[in-house]
Amino acid sequence: MHAPHAPLGESPPNGASVCAAYHSFRVCFSGGQKDDRKAFRVSADRPLCHDLTLTSMMKPARRRPRLVLLDRDGTINVERHYLADADQVELLPQAGAGLRTMQRLGLRLAVVTNQSGVARGLITPQQVETVHLRLRELLLAEGVELAGIYTCPHGPDEGCRCRKPQPGLAEAAARELGVDLTDCVVIGDKPGDLELARRIGGSAILVRTGYGGTTAALHPAAADFIVEDLGAAALVIDQLLASDSLEGE
Repeated sequence: MHAPHAPLGESPPNGASVCAAYHSFRVCFSGGQKDDRKAFRVSADRPLCHDLTLTSMMKPARRRPRLVLLDRDGTINVERHYLADADQVELLPQAGAGLRTMQRLGLRLAVVTNQSGVARGLITPQQVETVHLRLRELLLAEGVELAGIYTCPHGPDEGCRCRKPQPGLAEAAARELGVDLTDCVVIGDKPGDLELARRIGGSAILVRTGYGGTTAALHPAAADFIVEDLGAAALVIDQLLASDSLEGE
């Protein structure tokens, strides 16, 4: 019999540092002991309890993910206020490795990014394009190829449909890449990324990089998973895909 789930927003029972439930499997870590129902397979050098917090004890079943929608600044590359200089594009630690793992798992990768600096006159569209070219170069050097980069250049008061958390960028990516919105995983460091996932019916992974630490403190229940970085996010997706395969056996 499964241990009871903690209510949303409360700590897991029995002092567990991590309690995870998704579909019909459950993993608990408490004092180094594992309660295994259909357990995550976790590598010894990357223990799950250091990387993963599942904020919601039970999530509805979703279809197998096919597309990862990634925030840009603070998620893939180092956060720089209104990044305009391509020379300042710097990948975050574990970004290349994590995205490479997601790609190996058969997922396509697309960036969805708000760039209101264009509307504010702080960045030109040409500078945004140059930054994106540099980002692609750095990721290609890591063995990662983006399927697309989708950008909203509008300000927060313009009422557009593409500025996250509005779904316009996600809809464009899904349409062009032939993917249903509910087959998407959204990864980011800001509340707008998590709200985007909710609006399109996808899964939300919050990374603690960039503004993610603050977002986790203020909105812990808004994400399906809270992880340290893209490397840990890839681990979560890997195990969800593995559990999906187990469910079909």
